[in-house]
Amino acid sequence: MKKIKARLVNWLLKDVTLDELAVRRLIIGNKTVKINPDSIQLAPLTADPSTLLQGLVWYRSDLDEFRYSPDGSEVKKATVTPPVKRSDLEYPTENVLLLWLYLIEKADTAGVYVYNKYNVVGGHNRHLITLDTFTDHGVECLGVVLNVDTGVDVCVARYDLNTSTNKPRNYLNTLQTGGHRLYKYDSGSATQIGNESVSLSVLDPFYLLLSCVGSTIKSFRDSRPIQSSDTPKISATDTSFASGCYGVGNLDRTYVWNTGINLYPFCHWWYTRLKSAYSPLQKSLVVVEVDYEIIEHPLEKYPIIQPKLPKRIVGNKDLLSLTWGSIDFRTVNGKPISPTYLISITGNNPYNPNAINEVLSQLRARGFKVYTNPQNRIDEIYRNEKSDRDWLISKEELAYQILGTEKHEIMAVAKFYEREVINLGRVKPEEIPNFDTLMRRYISLAKKYKIEDKYALIFTKALKI
Repeated sequence: MKKIKARLVNWLLKDVTLDELAVRRLIIGNKTVKINPDSIQLAPLTADPSTLLQGLVWYRSDLDEFRYSPDGSEVKKATVTPPVKRSDLEYPTENVLLLWLYLIEKADTAGVYVYNKYNVVGGHNRHLITLDTFTDHGVECLGVVLNVDTGVDVCVARYDLNTSTNKPRNYLNTLQTGGHRLYKYDSGSATQIGNESVSLSVLDPFYLLLSCVGSTIKSFRDSRPIQSSDTPKISATDTSFASGCYGVGNLDRTYVWNTGINLYPFCHWWYTRLKSAYSPLQKSLVVVEVDYEIIEHPLEKYPIIQPKLPKRIVGNKDLLSLTWGSIDFRTVNGKPISPTYLISITGNNPYNPNAINEVLSQLRARGFKVYTNPQNRIDEIYRNEKSDRDWLISKEELAYQILGTEKHEIMAVAKFYEREVINLGRVKPEEIPNFDTLMRRYISLAKKYKIEDKYALIFTKALKI
């Protein structure tokens, strides 16, 4: 009888368009979707539908979240629920003033950020940072050169708190008469991970941009605003911090100690911009091993770990200074994991054209490894150095630091997200604003270089986490 009724209803409604149909309850499919008078009950799924359609909506019971597809190919999470709060709204995150982010309550001092997130007192209140965390991003500011003893710390990237020590951890760059330098701070110690061989004059203004792309940290310096086609002065590979806040600020050593004047206005908070991550990279000239030293700076709160490179000081210039970046020189609780640095030298001394040869000669005499023509020795370097240094980086990430092409960047960044999102889980996509846009950008670039089969697949997997 039920079958007869069903056939009769189907016959009556076939090819009929109704302006309105009133029913008390509607059950669809295999009794999986129910439309009630005041609610819709979706089927509890444990995987995304295999076939996506534009506008499709479903419920993932294993993740306790609603998902939808805006275009039939992409999967997005429906995270905003009434009432809509300011913190739920999307906002521009590229080429925007940090001061504007402060006005819409998306940026604040590092002290406020740390206290609100961890309920502890920490962080530098002279740091103005984003309240959201990012992976690949850049921050540009205007700074001035101070004397060799004080320097000025300006751009801050991937800032967070080390909860085991209640001390900040982040990447930052500095301008000093002795040079342009790149550091990371963690667990109460500072580690130099890059250097530009250049002599600067006190109070010279410069635009600085600190950019993180995957595990590659880049520092740009110029007398004009940084352009997307510019090449960084310093680049290093480091896996210590996978994400964090971006901003601008100073450390305690930027006080003029004899007058007590705070110099943070030189950082020009009102100019600082949050920008996209910049891509160009200089090629490696030679990769060398060098031991490290730990120095106690009279004006620093932290001991400084730095390479013990040869020096020859004449006047106020080091005629053996080189431009270099470290290769995944990591520390745990302020102590280096590996017994020596491995650094990529990308620039010679501007005052001594024979500086590279002199430095290499001295390092060879001290028994350290020197890899000339590194572009042709990537496999050898990775095989020889990975286990001894407990590298987290992949061979693709090493290749990018040595070769510097955009194609190798996409390959390196794919391996970064495979490690940090899929394998280690240190990056939570739902905590990163516009993460899906970032992944789609990388998927497009992977297709451009015809490496989508392997590397675009990684970005696609990261989108589904």
